[in-house]
Amino acid sequence: MSEHRPTPKLVTEQAEEIPGYTYATSEAASTPGAMEDLERLKAVVDLTEEDESVLVDAAAVPADQADDMVTAYRERLGEMPFMRPHFGHPDSSANPEYGAASKP
Repeated sequence: MSEHRPTPKLVTEQAEEIPGYTYATSEAASTPGAMEDLERLKAVVDLTEEDESVLVDAAAVPADQADDMVTAYRERLGEMPFMRPHFGHPDSSANPEYGAASKP
């Protein structure tokens, strides 16, 4: 993996300023699953409210490493030819615009 690069403050503190980034807004796509499905999955793994609270707190730990994590993930995907169609153009060619827009 490359040298550590902290996640840009734009991502961690001002995500609403990233063009096209609509996470947690009414513009974001909604899941085809229902909340009932989520509750069932939580029951399967015995996820408690305490577990959820701990996970929320733990999310801050890798926050400044998100850029490195995305880079490593993309490198790994690049090693899997069967994944290329899912991250490029319909003809499986690279889509650098997507890559640039999804990693500020």
